[in-house]
Amino acid sequence: MSWTLLHPAMVADDSDVDLQQRSYYLAQALTAAKSAGDLHADDVDFVTGLQEQLDVCYVQLQVAHAIEVHGDIDPETRHAALGELNKQILTLDRVRGIATLTCHG
Repeated sequence: MSWTLLHPAMVADDSDVDLQQRSYYLAQALTAAKSAGDLHADDVDFVTGLQEQLDVCYVQLQVAHAIEVHGDIDPETRHAALGELNKQILTLDRVRGIATLTCHG
């Protein structure tokens, strides 16, 4: 089974695809992968990876929303944090770092 159906912009760091769109593409890919039926070991790894990326993406969306509505964040800091969150799917450690620095620092 070949999993080349992912939109290339979903994984590109410098694309115009924002985090909301990335989450949509990931959810669509995950749905398609799960509905494919006969999954082999490599396919299960792929589906697990998609689910993990989607989970991180949802955390990023929550952090981005919190930054958007937090009234005490300097506009320049807010803009930089939101830009990084929207650029690509990050690691959970990086998302935590952005949240900590932006909302508590």
